[in-house]
Amino acid sequence: MINGFKNQKIYLLVFIFLVLSISFLVFWRAFSFDFWGEDWEQIWFAKYQPSMINNLQEMQHPLVIYEELLLVKYFGFNTVFWQFVGFGLKILSAFAVSLMVLGLTKSKKAAFFTGLIYASSVGGLASFTWVAAHSSALEIPFICLGIYFWVTSYKNSMSLQKGRFLLALILLILSFLADPARGIFGIFIVIFWEILSVMQYPQKLKESRGRIIIIFASLLATFMIYQYFVDIKNTVSVSYNLGIALKNPLNSLNNFLNNIGNLSIGWLLPIRQNLFAVSGKNIFGSIAGYLFFFQTIFLLFKFFKQRSESLKIILIFSVWIPIFFLPNWLLPNQEMIQNGQVLGMTHRYLTLSAIGLACYLGYVISRIKKNFLRGFLFLIVIGSNILVSNQILKKESEYRSTKVTKPIWDKIEKDIPQGAEDVLFFIQGNDKYQVNSISQAKIPFAIRRGITSRDKWPISTSDPGNAKGYVCGLFVNERKIPISNLYSWYIKGNSAENISEETRKKFSEVDCDSI
Repeated sequence: MINGFKNQKIYLLVFIFLVLSISFLVFWRAFSFDFWGEDWEQIWFAKYQPSMINNLQEMQHPLVIYEELLLVKYFGFNTVFWQFVGFGLKILSAFAVSLMVLGLTKSKKAAFFTGLIYASSVGGLASFTWVAAHSSALEIPFICLGIYFWVTSYKNSMSLQKGRFLLALILLILSFLADPARGIFGIFIVIFWEILSVMQYPQKLKESRGRIIIIFASLLATFMIYQYFVDIKNTVSVSYNLGIALKNPLNSLNNFLNNIGNLSIGWLLPIRQNLFAVSGKNIFGSIAGYLFFFQTIFLLFKFFKQRSESLKIILIFSVWIPIFFLPNWLLPNQEMIQNGQVLGMTHRYLTLSAIGLACYLGYVISRIKKNFLRGFLFLIVIGSNILVSNQILKKESEYRSTKVTKPIWDKIEKDIPQGAEDVLFFIQGNDKYQVNSISQAKIPFAIRRGITSRDKWPISTSDPGNAKGYVCGLFVNERKIPISNLYSWYIKGNSAENISEETRKKFSEVDCDSI
């Protein structure tokens, strides 16, 4: 199929068209999405009080902060523009992944299939549809292009070799600076590639050793400079969480592999996840995770014996999947390690791991000799990913679509008298996910009222205990809210029923001393 494209420009145009088309088929529902979670605070701060987030001491994902500081100047609070950024990142990521595979495999066919598979991939989709989670999506071009220039720096004249190696070094170091906890594993991949290459060709040992020394020295120098500007809190966190994992290694391994298994088969078999892309333990994910684990061990031993190029490539893609999930598994507050949390396939923690899966599938499909079988499997992978993505985004749109949220924000803003201060919003409803989402109401309200000072924000909560605490003045460093300034709404669908009077009546009967 690929060989039929004799004209390289036509081939490239067809590839670009397909990436754009497939990305749109995956993403189109998200164009109507409102801001979500941390989006509200981060983008409001970026516009009105950038000093609150432009503090390197508090950044764990610096690049996404700079993205918000830059783009808020042009996009403001227009959610459509922000979603187009996510769409653009999805397209750019597919191109970057495809180019990396071209460098690793020297196969246009593998690059073609992989680029289109990643364009369709449901894995880690939240990193593209959720602004605050763009960190992994922003990492992808740096990591993939860094690896591309690294592996292709062997294949050119001496001047080009040095230029490509320097460019690879810069991109990989930038990936570390952009997101230290994740970016460092791009450097691990190139070192792993060097080790496998030396096992194939021992005569490359001297050159390979020199390149590894250079990147280690560059990383060390960068880290030493970086620590003067950034509080490296994650080092303690990793050590602590690793200790928890080692206390019960079997349970930890089960949890880790169940997460990997969900990613591996979630695009094909129905694995349920909630609005926050959290799933649960399931037999299919567990089986897939252990099968993946044993096949990776098998590939490792087989490569030691045969040392073929195809085995090296498949092994790199296999190792990619767990190695990029590892920092996300270790860094959160033990939710996965200690509490056994299992992620759904769209979760942002799986975005970078999903690259390895797309590369694995694309490379394996490209090596199938029979055109019909190759095309059939390729269409199954693409079609299933598109279908699952649409199913998940359709469900999310019931909560995130501006058709749902805008009428609620408008109603809340309308119900509050102009000039009101020291206001408490208490959000109620039966749907815990929607109530949780709408509890961000203070910032949409602030945007509509043109409030540019954080001190002027209303207080917003969906927790009855917290609401009573504010009315009773029980929180240190928080102002006591007069009960007359308590406003409450019952949320259902895209409507907000004002139930302030009855809520005030209930709260007036509360004995603050008994709380």
